[in-house]
Amino acid sequence: MSTVAGMPHILHDETISSWLYRSTLRSRYNNQYLAGQSFMIPPPVSWGGPLVESSDWDFDPNTDFLKTAMENLSIDVNYAAALFFNPHGRVVDWARRWWFCAQCLRADIARGQAPGWRKHWCYRDSIVCSTHGADLQRLQAQPQLSRGWDAFIQCLQDRLIDPAWQSQNFQRFRVSVVNRLARWKLKQRKVTLNIFDNLYSVMLLAPVYNGNQGMAYELFGEPGPLVRLAMPNYLAGIKYGAEFASMKARFASLLLAGYLMGIVGGRDLEFVAAKDERFETWRSYNLDIVNSMRFGCASQLDVKLLESLLFGREGLQCDILNRALRTYFFKLRMQ
Repeated sequence: MSTVAGMPHILHDETISSWLYRSTLRSRYNNQYLAGQSFMIPPPVSWGGPLVESSDWDFDPNTDFLKTAMENLSIDVNYAAALFFNPHGRVVDWARRWWFCAQCLRADIARGQAPGWRKHWCYRDSIVCSTHGADLQRLQAQPQLSRGWDAFIQCLQDRLIDPAWQSQNFQRFRVSVVNRLARWKLKQRKVTLNIFDNLYSVMLLAPVYNGNQGMAYELFGEPGPLVRLAMPNYLAGIKYGAEFASMKARFASLLLAGYLMGIVGGRDLEFVAAKDERFETWRSYNLDIVNSMRFGCASQLDVKLLESLLFGREGLQCDILNRALRTYFFKLRMQ
């Protein structure tokens, strides 16, 4: 790719907004476009529901910011599309991409590079770093173009450790589950992937007006997603839950969705119970997971939405999910 001289090397899996920001640090005085841009201004926002939605400066080449950048820096559009604009999953909103791997940032600095932001940190189901297998950490500052530097500074200052969660065997297990699901997804049709992703989001349902929230928050004693206000409806709760969920809740949701789809087994759950007291307590009250499953519906409209999100499941080999839904719908009718 032919670009302006002096721009830094593109890091593995780096987002384009991160690369452009790092370019301003190196090319501030020898490139008119980079020197004249205000790279601290956040992207434009619009109301997409109960929360604002930001223009995607990482994966949407049609934003004014990226179109202008590619034109001024002579970036080949087709090459950029293959390198930057090819997400391999559902991403969270640009302003809510705050999970990062401290080891990646330290490695950047060790190689003499400014720390860069990775694409695989931006997905709704990101839990561990695909390079280092380390748990992702949450950026405390408001995400902006300088988030790579902000995250690096933060990881030098604090380190919150949960002894049970940091167990080496438990860490390896989480990585193995994530990798197992990734390999499984490579072999599935689009309809199956959509069902799994929707099921994962339902398990992370943000609190809605009636107090319902996703079942995933219970497994490791998480209080719920960090949202200030309850979502006005079931659809909004599904949309935003994963964006605000903690890493523990995300992993719990992967376990539940994986179990219902037949990817995670009973022995996996037994292993988790042996490693985490909170999960062991949850399992003691939920011995029959199929009978215990809740999907957060509060009305017939919610039920219809849930059925539409999981449409096509009858033709798949996911007996556990179908039994769980039949049991859940029966309980709703009896209320």
